[in-house]
Amino acid sequence: MKILTIAGPRVGGKYFTKYLADEYGLTHHHEPILDLRLDTLLSNDDISVKLVTSHLYRYYHLDSGLGVEESVDSIYDRINQFKFDKIFLLDRYHTMEYIEALINLELRKDNNHVDWVYNEQFKDKFVTESKVEYWKTYAKESSRWIQLLSNKFKLPIIYYDDLYYNTKSVDLHGLHFNPDLSKKLRKNIPNSNKLL
Repeated sequence: MKILTIAGPRVGGKYFTKYLADEYGLTHHHEPILDLRLDTLLSNDDISVKLVTSHLYRYYHLDSGLGVEESVDSIYDRINQFKFDKIFLLDRYHTMEYIEALINLELRKDNNHVDWVYNEQFKDKFVTESKVEYWKTYAKESSRWIQLLSNKFKLPIIYYDDLYYNTKSVDLHGLHFNPDLSKKLRKNIPNSNKLL
């Protein structure tokens, strides 16, 4: 089986793709480099691969100088060569909890897959108005790319909030996914799921 997941940052993509790899005996590839080595990797069978929108944006739009629509076309053409059994597009509703997770991502650039505590100290020190506005813009651009990819691939977007908290409502095309929510990286979470 060959599975590709394209996800925004902090939407549970690493856990999801690793879970599927473990569940179905696949090799897991987390955010591989997008140069020619990616084509070699994607030509393999029995893989579960996660690509992240920020890397696609940098590689296709910033570094290659393509417009957004051209970038999406190039991604589509490249991926379509490799005949994936399943392709999933992951995003997250724009809640304050999501923005705080993105702020934490910036703080932990070198080690961003470890537990972290959200508390008053974190909120007072790091959740500034300018940071919130910056990451809201970032999240909006990431979602734009996911939406364009959804249109191009003719695939629905799966939202983190549904995938992890209402899993049975999500169509995973026959695949089994049963997340262990105790492994969530963010600890001490107040209810901040109001849409922004």
